[in-house]
Amino acid sequence: MNKYIPIIICILLLLSIISSCNQEISDKKSQVKSYDYKLMFDNKIMLTKCSIFKIDDNKPSFMQFMEEGNIAYYALIAQAEKDKALAKKVAMASTKNNLWEYGYGYGETAEDSALVIESLITLRLENKKIDKALETIVQNYYDKENGCFATILANNGRAPYWHGCSTETTAHIAYLLYMNNKERYQSIIEKASLYILSTSEMGKYWKSRWFPGTGISTYYSLRLLSIFKEKYKESIEKVLNYLVETQNENGSWNNSIIETSTNIMTLKLSLDTYKSINKAKTWLMQTKTQTPENILYYWFENQFSERIFFNCYDNGEIAKAWKKIALEK
Repeated sequence: MNKYIPIIICILLLLSIISSCNQEISDKKSQVKSYDYKLMFDNKIMLTKCSIFKIDDNKPSFMQFMEEGNIAYYALIAQAEKDKALAKKVAMASTKNNLWEYGYGYGETAEDSALVIESLITLRLENKKIDKALETIVQNYYDKENGCFATILANNGRAPYWHGCSTETTAHIAYLLYMNNKERYQSIIEKASLYILSTSEMGKYWKSRWFPGTGISTYYSLRLLSIFKEKYKESIEKVLNYLVETQNENGSWNNSIIETSTNIMTLKLSLDTYKSINKAKTWLMQTKTQTPENILYYWFENQFSERIFFNCYDNGEIAKAWKKIALEK
């Protein structure tokens, strides 16, 4: 019997090791399934994947794929998940100017900063940081003459079209100023609303410089105009009617989670569009999986004066965040 003891001990040790390994694998699977966004943020996991093309006189030529976006969009996720710990982590990733970037090393922008600021305001966090960020944006990005905001500082843009005021940035920042301190920024908010009114497409929707769709820019724009409901009543109704008219039979817009989600949020600005909202919500709730959505595009000129075009797709988490916010009661 004694001669079998070493064998038994070895078998027990082996079983113990296997059990330990299985537990470790189970723990890792559990982490993945629970979508630990804080861990993803700490590990700088990217939220978008871009196809990169070189554009010349003849045709665009594919160059490579690149993953991007590991700061600002985590704030949107924090807002959707009501995750204050994640929002605080994103807040701590600010630049020395107390603003935020799309991804590490990409440079701060007013619109990326707006994503973070809105998340912090919604979750009632970091009031002093919000104040400083908005003060910096007003000081450096606001065009007093035209009553609008640039996305990027003039000396930072890598292509001429990056410069000047952006519709989505103007509407987004002006609304955040209203949420933060409407009395202090009243004049800027009113001028921004006039600028937004002047940039609509036939009074029906707003195009974006950075986003391929119109849902996000239209939501930001109409949300701002809705501060002055009586003043802009006809303009607001025209946009809402256009959204109702262009809704697909299945309840979506363009079969897009992001477009449908943001259009729901726009329609929520009125009490008379509940039928379209319910139809869109039904489609959203029934849409479990979706191919990656085009979330961002831009181009810049490199040191050889070549145009490099980035066409970026969401890996699913950004669309999921917009969907969750849209479905809130």
